[in-house]
Amino acid sequence: MAISALMFTTTTFWGLPSDSDQPIHIQADGGEMDQKQGTALYTGNVRLNRGTMKVSADTMTVELNDDDKLTQLTATGKKGGQQANFQQKVEAEKAVVFADADVIVYFADEEKIELRGNAHLTQDGNELRGQLIIYDVRAGKVDASAAPGQKINIIFQPNAIKLP
Repeated sequence: MAISALMFTTTTFWGLPSDSDQPIHIQADGGEMDQKQGTALYTGNVRLNRGTMKVSADTMTVELNDDDKLTQLTATGKKGGQQANFQQKVEAEKAVVFADADVIVYFADEEKIELRGNAHLTQDGNELRGQLIIYDVRAGKVDASAAPGQKINIIFQPNAIKLP
C-alpha cells in the first residue's frame, strides 16, 4: 500500500548536506572487517554516528564501495529484545526523523531505507507503523504493508499536510 510521503519531509532523508562529509564513528563490543569484500560486521551494543545520523543495533553490517564510501548499512535488533534504531535530522528547520524496526537497511546510493519487522517511522508527531516500511526518497514515496491479518497504522498531526 502506498502512503503519501507528505507526512514526512520529501527532501533528502539522509540528513543535512554536511552529514555525508562527516566521518563515520562506530562503537561495538566486537567487529571484523573484510577489506577485500569491503564489508564489516559489528556485534554487541553497536552505535554508529555520522553527523546527525545515529544508528543503534545488536549487530550491524557496513558495506563500502571501492572508494570506501558507504553503500549499505544493515542494523539488526536483538532477537526478542530491543529493535534497531535510526535517527537523523533531515533539514535544519525540520524535526528529527526516528525509525525503529527489527531490521533496518539503509541504501545510501539509492536514497532508500527499509524498515523490516514491527516497523515504526515518526517525525513531528506524525507516525506510521507496519510490518514493512520502505521510504524511497527519490520518488518521494513511502510504502507500508502490514503482517497478515493486521493493518498499518497512521497518525497525522493537525497541519501536517500542507496542500497548495
